[in-house]
Amino acid sequence: MKSMKKYSITFLAVWAVMSLVLMVPANAADKGWYLNFGAGANIPTVEYHADPGFRLSVSGGYNFNKYLGLELETGFLYNHIQINIGDIIDDIGDIPELEGILDEIGEIGDIIDDISDISIDAKQVPVLVNFMLRYANESKWEPYVGFGMGGMYISLPVSISVDEFEGSPLKFDMSTFELAYQPKAGIRRVINESMSIGVDYRFLGFGVQSVVFQTPLGNHSIMIEFNKKF
Repeated sequence: MKSMKKYSITFLAVWAVMSLVLMVPANAADKGWYLNFGAGANIPTVEYHADPGFRLSVSGGYNFNKYLGLELETGFLYNHIQINIGDIIDDIGDIPELEGILDEIGEIGDIIDDISDISIDAKQVPVLVNFMLRYANESKWEPYVGFGMGGMYISLPVSISVDEFEGSPLKFDMSTFELAYQPKAGIRRVINESMSIGVDYRFLGFGVQSVVFQTPLGNHSIMIEFNKKF
């Protein structure tokens, strides 16, 4: 319920700003369709060992005037996460709501001892509607900020190494679809009237908190993006 309330307030605030900016008169050169293609690195917000991964993105949108745009974005993110079973047990012990689970773990301690590590290949596909504010000016540099809302498909293929199985890990797949949000900010270098290239920072949040990780789930990304106007 809190998440839905937060999303509703954020959406109304963004919509209010968008309505004000839409009042700005627009020349023909300021309006039009565009496409973005981006690639970069990402780091997930988890407490265990997560290798920096990669992120690809593609988005298409429309500029209403020299300041405001609206776009649809999707893409793909990948990260490899390595978890030591001992770290999870320690973390569960620090969570009051999960104290009872320790008793159950005690009953299956022999099995737990046989688990050497857990590896996860996290794959994510966001679908976001981004509200974009940019400062088009006479220079060759165009700063911009944006805020997106939508959803995220998350696939988590899990591999559990068990000593008793002599190198044959247990494998299974978990997947879910969650609400997602994304603030971003960056700057573009204008190449000509229809092309530019830029760099930006994005935080892609899932809107939920991990019970074990005890952190808001998401990804920090640094992207290089090519923009083509039509």
